[in-house]
Amino acid sequence: MKKTVHSQARMKQRGISELQRLLLIHFGEYHLQKGGTNLVNMPYEQIAALRQAIDRLDKVTIVITEDAEEITVMHQVRRIRHTELVA
Repeated sequence: MKKTVHSQARMKQRGISELQRLLLIHFGEYHLQKGGTNLVNMPYEQIAALRQAIDRLDKVTIVITEDAEEITVMHQVRRIRHTELVA
């Protein structure tokens, strides 16, 4: 989503981070208002659900291919071995 210069200035003035903006865009509730614009906010219940999901995220792993195809999702039960790529 493209940001206007006005929006960028207001984010800076109000101390709103890019991560907060992205969370609202992806997980917030959209409310249509007059003039064809939307207000996007996040109800407390949604914030609580996101906190719970984030708290459990430290042991979740996704396996993807080089082409960004998702193979599987799993709980991480042992240490991950990293492989150095050699070109």
